[in-house]
Amino acid sequence: MGVVVLPQYRHREFAARFSALQDMGFAHGWTYDHLSWRSLAEQNWFATVPSLSVAALATTTLQIGTWVTSPNFRHPVTVAKELMSLDDISDGRFIAGIGAGGDGFDASVLGQVALSPRERAARLDEFVTLTDLLLRQPVTTWQGEYYQAVAARMVPGCVQSPRLPLVVAANGKATMRTAARTGGWATTGEAGVQATSQHQWWQGIGRQVERFEAICGELGVDPQMRRYLSVDA
Repeated sequence: MGVVVLPQYRHREFAARFSALQDMGFAHGWTYDHLSWRSLAEQNWFATVPSLSVAALATTTLQIGTWVTSPNFRHPVTVAKELMSLDDISDGRFIAGIGAGGDGFDASVLGQVALSPRERAARLDEFVTLTDLLLRQPVTTWQGEYYQAVAARMVPGCVQSPRLPLVVAANGKATMRTAARTGGWATTGEAGVQATSQHQWWQGIGRQVERFEAICGELGVDPQMRRYLSVDA
């Protein structure tokens, strides 16, 4: 079980909150990877990577991670370098949650062209594919529709082998396929369904699991991998 701590706190308070999670026996602690957040846009909001560096240095056993890293404003080459560094700072306790990116502030702040859900899913697949390659090998050259890398170096590489865990946030079939290939899956519930009771919501989770395991079967992938369920509405 884990807890998300918003990156709203100055570094001493942020460190204290992650240290408290460890003391209370939680397995992992996360923070959002956004440039701002919905109704909190006018409030304090610090950068994710420096904040997680603080969290890593304030703990010794707690796993830490991004919930979730967004392709909206990140590139696989630079984010892989940051993830590799966080894995080192945490002595191999880092987990990278990665999602497709929404259509809010993060999707427009750099003047980007708006993408459809299908395009965001395709971009996510490229983002995860290239990030995976970068974290596994010292030098990577790669060309895709959304991203490219030219002799990108990742030395000395991750503490965890063959790389730090990647967990893909996926509620739809296309992104579930990306998660299955990557070896880690996170979900917030059944896509496109508004549950009217807790019982219905859990039934939807059951259907999500069935769909994900069917996709794993189609791909010939063992479904017994890292799985995370977000209960934050």
